[in-house]
Amino acid sequence: MEDLAAEAFGTAADAELDTLVPTDRAAGTPKEHLACLFALATGAAYDDISRLRINARHLSRYRPVSYDRVGHQEAL
Repeated sequence: MEDLAAEAFGTAADAELDTLVPTDRAAGTPKEHLACLFALATGAAYDDISRLRINARHLSRYRPVSYDRVGHQEAL
């Protein structure tokens, strides 16, 4: 069950990062990219993923597989 929960978190977090910080982003200044990131991350669409990240971080203190997955996501 722990492996499944860690994988589900990783999949959701990967999808969020792909949207917020795309590898093939449009041209612009670092300031413009940061403004875009904040505009996207503070929208209602990301409230649920924010809660998921907070809960995953909390639970990872007690679950080694989740700890590794959360740590990997935070490093990204």
